[in-house]
Amino acid sequence: FILIIRDNFTTELVEGGKEIKAFFDTLPSEDEGRDFSFLHIKRGSLAIPLIDINKQIWNIQVINNTGTKLFLKHGRKSGLFHFIGKA
Repeated sequence: FILIIRDNFTTELVEGGKEIKAFFDTLPSEDEGRDFSFLHIKRGSLAIPLIDINKQIWNIQVINNTGTKLFLKHGRKSGLFHFIGKA
């Protein structure tokens, strides 16, 4: 699936092979003034929500099967965490 996040932090989800292909076929280049960032999260990748102390999600870290770590371009990164197990 593809997770899209806009500058105002609204999000969209694109799922399904045909829908993902259509997304990439119509994707404007960054030079054309794209107003969003996106992550293409493939099967087998680990998606970790990053939250603040109030449990609000600000970003998602995706770790793919090669160990590459990706974040949303417009998402906050500092001061965030994710609990593994009980807090």
